[in-house]
Amino acid sequence: MSRGPVPWEAAAVCAGGLRGQRVVELAALAGVEITSLEVVIDAGVDLRGAYDVADVRVGLAGATIEFRVEANAEPHVLDDLARAAVRTSPVAASLASPIFLQIAGRPSG
Repeated sequence: MSRGPVPWEAAAVCAGGLRGQRVVELAALAGVEITSLEVVIDAGVDLRGAYDVADVRVGLAGATIEFRVEANAEPHVLDDLARAAVRTSPVAASLASPIFLQIAGRPSG
């Protein structure tokens, strides 16, 4: 029985958490004081590809990350911070575009 997130859930949480942290960093640089930040992630995966039962893309089918922010700034400033957080996120870039993964199996011991 699973007692924690499965890998694709962990990837979505990681992406959301890192982008949320980036919002906080960029806000601090802009002199914006954040009093509350909630990151809401909506993501889906088509398991047919993961289990090789259909010719569909393996991996997350898409994700929406919503920032709910309370701060001493106008809504358009918060929108700009959220967009900048995604634009400058290495995790966002890695998820949005294919990256080269080299996998090697080696005997242990």
